[in-house]
Amino acid sequence: MGKLLGQRAHPETLHFGVQQISTTTTPRYLSPGGDSSGVAAAGAIGMHVGRSGYITAIRAKHQTAGTGAATITYTVEVNGVDALAVAVSNTSTTVAVATGRVYAPKGAYVSVRVDKSASIAASPLYCNADVTFE
Repeated sequence: MGKLLGQRAHPETLHFGVQQISTTTTPRYLSPGGDSSGVAAAGAIGMHVGRSGYITAIRAKHQTAGTGAATITYTVEVNGVDALAVAVSNTSTTVAVATGRVYAPKGAYVSVRVDKSASIAASPLYCNADVTFE
């Protein structure tokens, strides 16, 4: 049976994560599906979406706080273009959420870039971002 006109697809969660994001200000990328043993990649990595839809939220969290004053910004990119961003303090373990509505066509390349406002003494650990895709 097909989808009814106007019926929305069930939201999906696209998960990205790494063990740590490094201490420098070099932009990094979280691993699609998560990587609990490595450092975030310096080059873009992501996943292709299998259908068209909308990115409606990003939730970011550090399991273990880092050391040093800096803001860490998690940005969802769609085909290399910034879509939604959320900022988290390096020393925070609280979930941060940003919402919006950004179209992603079928086959779009979705990634999560991590930027730091300053170098830090120690990276937060187990850094995760969940992207809602409807």
